[in-house]
Amino acid sequence: ILCYGYGGQIKGSIKVNPALHTYKDVGDEALLHAAIAPTWAGKDRQTSARQAVKDGADILIMDDGFQYPGLYKDLNLLVFDGSYGFGNGHLIPAGPLREFKSSALNRADSFILISQDKTGLAFQLPKAKILKAFFSPRHRASLNKKPVVGFAGIGRPSKFLETLEDMGCQVIDFFAFPDHHVYREKELQLILDRATSTKAKVVTTTKDAIKLPDVYKKRCEIIEIDLAFEKEKALDHLLQPVIKLANENLDQKNTALSA
Repeated sequence: ILCYGYGGQIKGSIKVNPALHTYKDVGDEALLHAAIAPTWAGKDRQTSARQAVKDGADILIMDDGFQYPGLYKDLNLLVFDGSYGFGNGHLIPAGPLREFKSSALNRADSFILISQDKTGLAFQLPKAKILKAFFSPRHRASLNKKPVVGFAGIGRPSKFLETLEDMGCQVIDFFAFPDHHVYREKELQLILDRATSTKAKVVTTTKDAIKLPDVYKKRCEIIEIDLAFEKEKALDHLLQPVIKLANENLDQKNTALSA
């Protein structure tokens, strides 16, 4: 996985080592990725790609790479939040879009629509290219009808609040922070005090938990969330050409080594 390492202090492109690096080094998202697959963090995607391939990678996944022109892509995916859609439809800074909607839609090979479509996205996208998915929180039953105080510093904190409500949690209070927020002790203490006074559990996301000191992390229930696809076979079909190409390249490498 190739990511920018937003918020990290380390310069250049490096392979993320969760046992060595912290969010201060490589950013919070890079640590999340590294728990799934070998991950390189750095603003120079070409350098990261070369290092990853040299290290043995045969498939590269770019996080937030749709607008990056420096690497050829075999597959372009656009991911949508069903409850947010295109936002107000305007480009940055007036809205959330990084390019005109028409050019992005024409360049995408497929669209992943997550959660319920509340903005009519399905009527704006080619139906044959839409893959529907939904969040599947772990430990849903253990928090059902339980009082919680939640907090999140992600792209859209209200999405985490919606997830807690969908889980059946009794949300006593919720604290929203900016994306990639670095928590101060007084902020965390305020949240814990609110939970203590209402006899509620403190809940947060895995992305936020990475940035918490152990003394506070131990007091939190970390909500791990999986992404489930409505039609797994459709996802397999979409990825098959990339996997086939990777296998062919691997065969070529092995042949060259044998020769």
